[in-house]
Amino acid sequence: MAKERIALWDNLKLILITMVVAGHFADFFTSESPVCRGIFLFIYAFHMPLFFFVSGLFHSDEKVTQRCLFYFSGGVLLRMFLATFSRVYGNPAPAFPLFHEDGVPWFLYALAAFTFIAWVLRKQNFVYLIPAAIVLGCFIGYDKTVGDTLCLSRIIVFLPCYLAGVAIDPTELAKWKKRNIWLAVPSILMLCGWAALCYFKTAEIYGLRNLFTGRHPFTATVAPWGPLVRLACYVLAFFLSGALIILTPSFKIPFVTKMGENTLNVFFWHWPVYMTLEHFFHIKSIYATGVKGKALFMLLSVLITIVLAAVPIFKFPLKQLRTSIFRIPPVPVKDTDEPDDFPPPESLPAPEEAAPEDGSPKEEAAPAEET
Repeated sequence: MAKERIALWDNLKLILITMVVAGHFADFFTSESPVCRGIFLFIYAFHMPLFFFVSGLFHSDEKVTQRCLFYFSGGVLLRMFLATFSRVYGNPAPAFPLFHEDGVPWFLYALAAFTFIAWVLRKQNFVYLIPAAIVLGCFIGYDKTVGDTLCLSRIIVFLPCYLAGVAIDPTELAKWKKRNIWLAVPSILMLCGWAALCYFKTAEIYGLRNLFTGRHPFTATVAPWGPLVRLACYVLAFFLSGALIILTPSFKIPFVTKMGENTLNVFFWHWPVYMTLEHFFHIKSIYATGVKGKALFMLLSVLITIVLAAVPIFKFPLKQLRTSIFRIPPVPVKDTDEPDDFPPPESLPAPEEAAPEDGSPKEEAAPAEET
């Protein structure tokens, strides 16, 4: 019997995938719009750390090979889709960076890596592993050779988040959240405070962008205090993530909670859908039509999330991919009517036993006891 899903985590995943899509939409105009820069900073400060934490909550050491193969295959398949859509929509030389991923598929590759790493470390002391992973994440920014190749920089930076999820029981955490509902007020204040800071002090804190994405080495400005700044980003992500968990409803919401089960499908399809809408309808032009256009453009990211999470057709192709990978092939049954190539062992003549080297007669073996 399948375990009953916990509504809290499905509700939270829907919120997070909505933030993923909205963050990608906002990123189009960060070069020209302070508002979009503020939205980007607000979202990226904690949405990926929290997403990996929730993924870690439901990590399983069973069928690890299939899980890794599913995530990696999903990433490759998404990259193929993006290259195909790009070519169909007019790009004569679409990119296919299999080992240097700077686009959307990196998330699936990271999940494959985290699943494997957590399985390898399953018998180790997580009280040591998590702080060690945090320290490594704090210092990796000094290595300028680590970047988008194999998604290595983001894997190292976000690894502590996944391991923290692995170490915590999702059911117990959900119960703890219900017992501490009094934290709702400080959680609201915390998220509102960060939103205000992102809006009013955008220029001063926008340098944190590279740290939030986890892709880049330390800039010259950050480098003198790089590990401490990265540690501050971890702490900020911890408190903002905790605040969002506290504020997320723990009960089933009709239609909404069910959509939270399909976040991976939303992640897979949101960029191809955006490419299609931009090609045929030039939706980016909406943003230039004033305040209402800017609001409508960001609202469009929410609507796309809802459609992709609610319409069953968008379960393709990940549903079929998962079924193919996790299906256990049947054990072939030998046709008893077909003669064997070799006679059964009992029909073969027993080899003569060699006498002991000292010339003494070989002792007769005692008969086996009947059971």
